[in-house]
Amino acid sequence: MEDFRLIRRTTASHGQTGRLETLARRWIHRELLLSKAERFLRANLGKPFDCKALAAAVGATERSVQRHFLEAYGMTPGEWTRCLALHHVRKRLLMTDASRFTVEGIAHELGFRHMGRFAGHYEALFGEYPSSTLAKSD
Repeated sequence: MEDFRLIRRTTASHGQTGRLETLARRWIHRELLLSKAERFLRANLGKPFDCKALAAAVGATERSVQRHFLEAYGMTPGEWTRCLALHHVRKRLLMTDASRFTVEGIAHELGFRHMGRFAGHYEALFGEYPSSTLAKSD
């Protein structure tokens, strides 16, 4: 909010109100929306992704949420959520005793149901398969 006040004072003193204020309002709106979305997605990590529920939680349309994520992160909310879950899986794999837990068990806890797709996404993001990461934890 302080950013908006600073922009308003600056633009008013230069006689350029309107366009910059509109951009500032949009920027603040997007930051608030993304912050709410992140809290919602983190709280629901491990559950199936539901764009309608996300949109309702942040008070926006599905299309608006999609657009904001694409503009800010270069990916959809579903892709962002999967990336977040993959990072959580990796963290768990690196801290886990390989004799007590399995890759599949940890992946299931974080919402992955198809192990082939999960392994492919994991390898694409981290450059190694989850089993290799788990082996490092020994």
